[in-house]
Amino acid sequence: MQSRSQWLGALLVILGAVGWGTLGIASSQLAAAGLSNTSVTGLRVVGTFICLLALLPFIYKVLKTLQFQDIPRLILQSLIGMLGMTFCYFNAVQYVGPAIAVALLYTAPIWSVILSGIFLKEPLTLKSVLLTIVAVSGVGCMMVGEHRLNLNGVLYGFASGICYAIYGVMGKGIIERYSPSFLLFSSMMISAVAIVPFIEFQQIVAFKEQLNLATFSACLMLIILGTLLPFALYTHGLKYLKASQASIYTIFEPLTAVILATLFANAQLSSIQIIGIVLIISVSLLNVAFSKASTNAEKVYTI
Repeated sequence: MQSRSQWLGALLVILGAVGWGTLGIASSQLAAAGLSNTSVTGLRVVGTFICLLALLPFIYKVLKTLQFQDIPRLILQSLIGMLGMTFCYFNAVQYVGPAIAVALLYTAPIWSVILSGIFLKEPLTLKSVLLTIVAVSGVGCMMVGEHRLNLNGVLYGFASGICYAIYGVMGKGIIERYSPSFLLFSSMMISAVAIVPFIEFQQIVAFKEQLNLATFSACLMLIILGTLLPFALYTHGLKYLKASQASIYTIFEPLTAVILATLFANAQLSSIQIIGIVLIISVSLLNVAFSKASTNAEKVYTI
């Protein structure tokens, strides 16, 4: 019975990771339809927040327990970790394509090591050094391939990884006190308020007038398939798996992004660049393999 539950948990996490892997293709299709990256970012954040309003009766219970000293950290975590990561990742997708962009996003474990050392005073370990060497080697392989990368895309990709790492580093204390559902709701709410003044509404109106099945599907992919559904599947999967086990299966996110980019975005990668992507993605697997399960890592949250 336990084995069957673990298989169910693994399936749910894998399906969630596959959903996250569609974000790059969805943003590419919307950009091709005339939306700027700022508008695509706003569409994801605001659209997701509107959908999450259905959780408000449950979130309200958590709001009563919100501690005042956590509010500044929640705001920074949302603006940098959620909004910043989304904006930088979508920009990276436009410059270097979904395959390379998701690989650069997955340099996050390295930035986590660096940021944890600076802000949390965590000591440098052999594991950290090894992960850094593997990641740097992967980036080097991608840069020397036949198809040279756009520098802006690489910088945006690194920035998305840094923002992703900041979300985890800044949230270390907050995650212990609040559920993932509340953190997603608050992150999207704060990000939505911040991005609205920068959304080009004339562009949105023009986009609405030429809305067709393809662009509507891309919107659904961005908000539902690429954000809400993966979160729900992943959190539900944690009921049957340890967090350390679930982390292994998230490898399907970059794999999905690479496969979709090859099939639908005509991504052209040289052999050495593919090796670079594999090296960077392997950093996440090595990070899980070398990490010891902790009390916080095994905690399962509910709304």
